[in-house]
Amino acid sequence: ESPLATAPIARHRYHPLAAGLTVGGMYAAIFGWMYFAWYFHESDLSHYKFGGDDENCDPLHGVAEARCIFFGWAGDTTYAGGEDKFGHAWATMALARLTDEILEQFGGFSHTKSMWIGTALSWLTFFGVEVRDGVNFEFSFSDLGGDTVGALVGLALMHWPRLDELFDYRVQYFPSPMYIRKVDGASPCPRGGCSRWDFAEDYSGETFLL
Repeated sequence: ESPLATAPIARHRYHPLAAGLTVGGMYAAIFGWMYFAWYFHESDLSHYKFGGDDENCDPLHGVAEARCIFFGWAGDTTYAGGEDKFGHAWATMALARLTDEILEQFGGFSHTKSMWIGTALSWLTFFGVEVRDGVNFEFSFSDLGGDTVGALVGLALMHWPRLDELFDYRVQYFPSPMYIRKVDGASPCPRGGCSRWDFAEDYSGETFLL
């Protein structure tokens, strides 16, 4: 008889409590970083603001207006040329998948439960970011759209392993000269925040790959 057949079953392989605490600590660290990177130096607006940082489509008509409505978030005059929406999508997807892996591989939770918990926690985190942004900047519907697309992409890749084998959505990052100047304290305060912790908005150094 094979030695593997008679070997005792490994116990304590999974650690559901530790996995839950790890996920909780990870999200707490993320919220802490977000606060210091995005909100610590910002004053509150006089009123809660809803927006979308899109281009103004009102002066346009016909096909141009329709194209602007659908893709105005990526216009030349929008923040980061719309690249931040790809960042929102990637971050939501990556956080959902990381949470799933911790709960499933470390905690022993079922794949389905881990997948849905990871997706829900990630999307709610970035929904919370938009709610908080309305106090200091604006609640951006196009940012929320990027978050939702990222959550759905992550859910699809986790649910269909074959799809995950066929496609990848990644970000390549090298700090830009402007961000390096910000870290050194030699940069003025450009749009996107003054915090040297805010590497996430260093879009000049980021390339998104599909």
